[in-house]
Amino acid sequence: MREKLKLYYCCRFTQLSPLRLSGGKNDRTDNDLMLDSRGLPMIPGSALAGVLRGRLTREEANLLFGRDTVGDAMTESAVLVGDVALPADAKVRFTHRDGVGLDEHKVAVPKAKYDFETAECSAPYTAVIEWSGWSDDPALPLLDDLLAGAAADGLAFGGRTTRGYGRMAAEIHKKVFHFPADLDAWLAFDPDTADAFADADAVDGRETVPQENVLCAELRMTGSFIVRRYTSDVAVDEDKSGPDYCALENGNGRPVLPGTGWAGAFRHHMRTMLDEMGGTAQQKADVNALFGYSDDGVLKKRSALAFDETEISGGQAYTLTRNALDRFTAGTASKALYTSCVQQGGQGTLTIRLRRGALDVFQRQLLGAALLDLDRGYLTVGGENSVGRGRATITALTLNGYPLQKEDLLHALTEVEK
Repeated sequence: MREKLKLYYCCRFTQLSPLRLSGGKNDRTDNDLMLDSRGLPMIPGSALAGVLRGRLTREEANLLFGRDTVGDAMTESAVLVGDVALPADAKVRFTHRDGVGLDEHKVAVPKAKYDFETAECSAPYTAVIEWSGWSDDPALPLLDDLLAGAAADGLAFGGRTTRGYGRMAAEIHKKVFHFPADLDAWLAFDPDTADAFADADAVDGRETVPQENVLCAELRMTGSFIVRRYTSDVAVDEDKSGPDYCALENGNGRPVLPGTGWAGAFRHHMRTMLDEMGGTAQQKADVNALFGYSDDGVLKKRSALAFDETEISGGQAYTLTRNALDRFTAGTASKALYTSCVQQGGQGTLTIRLRRGALDVFQRQLLGAALLDLDRGYLTVGGENSVGRGRATITALTLNGYPLQKEDLLHALTEVEK
């Protein structure tokens, strides 16, 4: 029987990587986070709606979120999406990260240095989504499938999501009101109270049509590595200064290899391989395009390859003080003493996400060859590669969750789109 319905979905998002969502200010860094009136990170409802809408086809998005065309064809959205907010007592770790533009030879571009703010928090972010309509509305199963897919895959918010930022796991609960039978219960319902969804049904995560192929490589760092974080901290012994730079760490205090570093390393290596095999100018331009760059190196569009941030565990840090040497006399350069804190060894996971249909067979094989070169020590990540840092070996591989042998990687990437 056809009836009027109101649906409420409580979405709880748990961070899997740092959030980088700009608020448009540069008071603390070149790119400050968006904060609410309490000084806590938040994600506006428009961003959540945009991420959800981006998982749909144009026809599906128009049906569920309304047409955004100008004129008589414009329709109102049946979905009301609230802001994504943290609880008042959430403990947030704010960090400032450095960014720098590199040319094709991995050399810093002049005046391309910048910094930005990120946030990490173990407390869940919460948002409420409301839908109103008739029980036979064709948009209703579409909304259920959309949120079930989000519960299975998680979502990513903010900037540089293809470089590992803003990834979140999703837990969703659903509460339904039937009218007129549930009118009194609906009038007494307040979705913003702590126990509002205590008796709600959990939305089971289920895969929809896969939007990407996921390639995971378990890594063992074979030596030292570092992605620099410059510091002016004072050591415990105030008579001594801290290191001039140390490894970039996440909120767990563990060193990380950021997605930006992985993307830069793979892009550079894939173009180098093309140079060595006599690749055409168009093939090189196509590799640039996969990473979101035009042939002149300027960022133009969304990358077809996403690299998650890699957390390294099980290693150890050590401090090294060195003198810079004069290249002509081999003597110590004046005022060139500096101290670094680098990481040695450890394990982590490199996750690469390939947007389905975006890479042809040759490009997938080129990516696979670069990954095998990482295993052989020819592709390195992080800084100070010229002194042997940033090397790793692959201990296990999976493609879309299925175990894979290294010798089968190129064949598997050839067939994965079929």
